[in-house]
Amino acid sequence: MIEVRITPRDTTSLSVLSYLKGLLARKDEVAIVPLPNHMQLLLFSDSTALDYEPILKGYILKRFNVVFDLDQTLVRTRTAAGKSDVARAGEHEIFVRGTRLFCTIRPQTEQVLQWANHLFRVYIFTNAVFDYAIEIAKLLDPSREHLCYNLPNTEYGQRRFFSQFIVARELLLATPKQNRRDNVKGMQTRNVFQCKNKPMIFGEKDITIMGIDEFETVVLDDDKDIWVQQQNVLPFKRIVSNSNRFFIIFRDAVWKQLKELAAARAQIPVNNLPSSCHRVSFSQDFAMEAYNQSSKAIADTNPVNVFIS
Repeated sequence: MIEVRITPRDTTSLSVLSYLKGLLARKDEVAIVPLPNHMQLLLFSDSTALDYEPILKGYILKRFNVVFDLDQTLVRTRTAAGKSDVARAGEHEIFVRGTRLFCTIRPQTEQVLQWANHLFRVYIFTNAVFDYAIEIAKLLDPSREHLCYNLPNTEYGQRRFFSQFIVARELLLATPKQNRRDNVKGMQTRNVFQCKNKPMIFGEKDITIMGIDEFETVVLDDDKDIWVQQQNVLPFKRIVSNSNRFFIIFRDAVWKQLKELAAARAQIPVNNLPSSCHRVSFSQDFAMEAYNQSSKAIADTNPVNVFIS
């Protein structure tokens, strides 16, 4: 965590900074601004708002992780009953390995993914095949603004692109000597750990497959039992209980879960932390205070003409 001070460079930036300080003070919120071309975030609050100085204290932190399941979580898919079967209202037609499928997207999923990709590193873990996961990812971002941003045009390039954040059935069920069926360079292999009480086609999901820190990761999945790190799974039924508030409830649940994970991490002796964890104290981490100060993150704040001194 790096502490910084934001100061105005000219009259315009002074006005922006003064307005932002007033906004944070009135609403008791935390502004979160992704730094361009960096896997870091700039977070700042109204901690200096009462001194009336054109300075705002901020903290630079690395991005946290959000993992999404696909089927029954973000989408619902059915196989076409026959050649005469057509898409129903709200369904999208896709083809995977010659099979015609119809897919329905959960309302407000677009908003959820835009927000998540704006602030976090996003991953997809699914027990569906990799080809299906690719088609769903394209369907979820037809304008290539978040999941598919900078997607290459070639098939090989696209498979490499998606392999960076999609973990599919081939990987979940792979053995150490077995390469992934699509032979995408950079994907890991692992032992088969069949999830208890699940058919053999289901592989146990483990956050550490992608080498990400379990104390900095939250998961949205309709099936909590399939995860090794069940403490990272968000309360799915509560989040989707009101389709009109899916995004709002999800957003608040993410910050709350991250705070709880940070509190759990603070109780673990340093010597007992997994090797994938970053050995820093999160008890004083400003990011973990975000939920205490506000249940809302200002994701679209973009101060202009300011510099970090």
